[in-house]
Amino acid sequence: MACGLSLHAHAGDGESTVPPDSADFQKAWEAYGAPGPAHEEMTKRVGDWAVEASSWVPGNDEPVVSAATADIEMILGGRFLRQKYVGSFDGTPYAGEGTLAYDNKLKVYKGTWIDTVSTGIMLTEGTYDAESKTLTETGKSIGPFPGANTKFITHYISDDHFVMTVYCDETGQMRKSMQLIYTRVTE
Repeated sequence: MACGLSLHAHAGDGESTVPPDSADFQKAWEAYGAPGPAHEEMTKRVGDWAVEASSWVPGNDEPVVSAATADIEMILGGRFLRQKYVGSFDGTPYAGEGTLAYDNKLKVYKGTWIDTVSTGIMLTEGTYDAESKTLTETGKSIGPFPGANTKFITHYISDDHFVMTVYCDETGQMRKSMQLIYTRVTE
């Protein structure tokens, strides 16, 4: 972390820099690293979830539907949301893990996704609209044919229910590729 702090202070990105030994430098890092309202909003997703996953394969109008589970927790002092997803796709076991962060300086959400069908890492960036309770993220697809634009739209219906819809343009035109319906598991 010390190297990162030093690099940040001397990034040369056109912004003013603060000497690493100053009180202002310390305050800036404390503000940047402190969980805030966006992180508090993310805590509403913590828990165990049942997921109904629908996937549309190009050339097939009917989705492949499967059941999955998701364990969602806040990690690293409430700064990041981590999801552990376990299910199947067309009878083949599938698992993935994702993180969601809110960057206090950039004022955007950043996401990652890794899974058992690839060796790449999906990176996303997006914004949250509080009025519609919708998180919209964009990224580039991973896999043997990477680079397609991908859009994730997550609508938070209530604290116990949300829906993520995924759109991809691997053929040059955006199409709905997945819909994940999350319902909180209550004991």
